[in-house]
Amino acid sequence: MIARAMPRPRVELEPLRRSLVAGESFAAPAWLADAALDPDAFWRGVAPALVAAGGSSRSTLFERYQLAHDLGARHATGRALGFAGYDPAGGATATSYASLVDGARALAGAWRARGVGPGACIAIVAPLSGELVTALLAAWHLGAVPAPLPVWGRTYVHDRLATAKADFVATSRPRGLWLDIPAELRLATVAAGDAAPGLAYAYAPDDPALRVFSPLGDAPLAPVDVPAERLYLGALRDAALFFDLGAGIAVAAPGFCEVQFGLPLAITCLAGGACFWAIDLDEACQRPELVCDGRIHVLGVHPQLRDAIVAGDVGGAGPPRWFRSPATPHDPDGWSRLSAARTFARSLGACYFASPVAGGAITWSAWRRSPALNTALPAPGLDWQLRDPGRGGAVASDGNGVLTSKAAPADAIGQPLLGQLAGDRRQPSAGGGAPDGSAGGAGVLPRGIESLWVTSIGAHRDGQRLPAAEIEALVAARPEVWGSTLVDDPRAGAVLVVFARPDRLDAGQPARDTLAGELAALISIELAPHLVPARIEVFTLSPRVGKDGALDRDWCRGQHVSGRLAAKQREPLFTQIATLRLALEP
Repeated sequence: MIARAMPRPRVELEPLRRSLVAGESFAAPAWLADAALDPDAFWRGVAPALVAAGGSSRSTLFERYQLAHDLGARHATGRALGFAGYDPAGGATATSYASLVDGARALAGAWRARGVGPGACIAIVAPLSGELVTALLAAWHLGAVPAPLPVWGRTYVHDRLATAKADFVATSRPRGLWLDIPAELRLATVAAGDAAPGLAYAYAPDDPALRVFSPLGDAPLAPVDVPAERLYLGALRDAALFFDLGAGIAVAAPGFCEVQFGLPLAITCLAGGACFWAIDLDEACQRPELVCDGRIHVLGVHPQLRDAIVAGDVGGAGPPRWFRSPATPHDPDGWSRLSAARTFARSLGACYFASPVAGGAITWSAWRRSPALNTALPAPGLDWQLRDPGRGGAVASDGNGVLTSKAAPADAIGQPLLGQLAGDRRQPSAGGGAPDGSAGGAGVLPRGIESLWVTSIGAHRDGQRLPAAEIEALVAARPEVWGSTLVDDPRAGAVLVVFARPDRLDAGQPARDTLAGELAALISIELAPHLVPARIEVFTLSPRVGKDGALDRDWCRGQHVSGRLAAKQREPLFTQIATLRLALEP
């Protein structure tokens, strides 16, 4: 068990951490090599490495977790920065841990006066900012369940507020008016009153400590409660073993989805006492020196930012380490060019794939000089492992592995991180699904060959899954639209195929292009700009429907990918058939 004052890292952990960050081979201790088979031993092994880096802990492993203290207050002893951002008009702004904690305690006092207590759900509508971090710490101080929601489109936020089952909504007054939040439900996100008295609330391991809407799941509008233990331990593991965080370390990930990546990254920084920088992707692409001047130590690189850095031949010290999402389009040449750029010539790169539902990382890779083809294996400590489905030999000998649960037969080999650093690189196959519970997987390549972990997340753009049902429902409100479906085109990415009524829309290309542009604007405003599909194609054709009256998605995808829809659109006969069908409808 971890006592109130956690011990300093054990001696054997220090060379392990140095080897992980340096991308070197190492002899993995048993608790790491057998992470999936004996997760309790894994957590006992890794937790002291990071908790000792800040002030003393008030959590007890496997028993209770004082999140507001361990993820915030224990770092508020000096001038260490906890959150920073960049505003083109005002420049860089930064908030210390001390200011974040003082603001959170004052906010907790104001919220307690409004009736917030343990177990209450607070939807927090705020961008990824110091405002959000302060609200999270305030909620954890009171034992509440925060449900963060980004300030995206009005429909996006409303749809999730409707299913979040929140007792209160914390947001600024202008946002509250924009969203029509009743005054009796709205909580402020800034307070200047007295701090909440007493110690921060201690969560039991299974107590919900975060309510999130995962973009990876099959039901994006269904909230998922994250237990306190999963949240706490996942943040500690990622900060200690992958990011190697501490006071003075700055992390940024411009362009990474703030729901899927941003929230876990911010919480991981809180665990390690590091500073998370919120920088807009467009701003970073226009001025790549913002992330290459040495102030950022660990940089998440979006493909657009990568291309801007390479094209601009940016100078500067560059980040010592950078990571990318393995779910972005497979472009080894592009990543190799980044590794060869003068700013990144000495930087180590890695793959990192996260989900707030998993409490942080789902998969990650080792840090290497050129991670163009870097294996990303399941993050250690998850209830998943590699096994040989044929039971005829070890995965290390034939490379035939799948993901399975920790309750596996004797052929299981665990999740050893050294499998990423030694000569054999393994890649999970699609048999067991992804560790976050959604469908996923990728092919297993032969011994010695590395590949990317790519989840089968359906129609997506730049690695982010698009909410198909919400997009299609929004588009259906237009009177010209007969039906629509989101398809994943292997060449073009996410494509919204729209069937328009020929009696309400001219079949010519200009009219169809105009409607496509209007639909893109609608999705951008009501959901979010980055949720607009890569292409929107409008056809004045008759779609195939099933017995339930819904579009036949498989037929639509096959017709689109094969080019038959485009061919039919060029033949007036098919538009005439669609018009006739409409005339015959009751």
